[in-house]
Amino acid sequence: MLTPLRRRLDRMHRQRSALLDELARLPSEQLAFRPAPESWSTLEVLEHLVRVEEVVVLRASQQPPSRSLRQGLRAAGSMVLVRLALGAGIRIKVPSKAVLPQGNATLAELRERWDRVRNKLEAVLADHSRRDLRRPMMRHPLCGWLTPIQTLTFLEQHVTHHTRQLGRIRGSPGYPSAG
Repeated sequence: MLTPLRRRLDRMHRQRSALLDELARLPSEQLAFRPAPESWSTLEVLEHLVRVEEVVVLRASQQPPSRSLRQGLRAAGSMVLVRLALGAGIRIKVPSKAVLPQGNATLAELRERWDRVRNKLEAVLADHSRRDLRRPMMRHPLCGWLTPIQTLTFLEQHVTHHTRQLGRIRGSPGYPSAG
């Protein structure tokens, strides 16, 4: 695998492992707690993260062979805005219903699904050449066609964004105490 992809995937693996290890220590009441009726629980946030990666892997198999200069510039500009919004903790409405949590998965099921989708993502990227780094990998609903590196950057920042959301859930009034 190309070094820039391997480095990003390794960082993403460490990020994912730290998050899952932290969640594994929480009792079920904390995992299921919703700060408000319309808010997501910790498990629903995790399910959303998994569903996003499942959609990315699915869309990676449907990418066009190239993107125009205009599409590339649009994606780069949009990625800057999305990265700024995610980095600033700005709430962004989910742009696709396909990634909304269903709310019925356990932590163990989500861990297994995330393992599977990460393995598929690695398999998709394993055979990429330097030339493939300029080709579109997936179409983001807001940014347009993203290259493999842009896709991985988005996924990493997406997890970081939702990790902050999990911190807000823990700090919410009524959050159950441990034990």
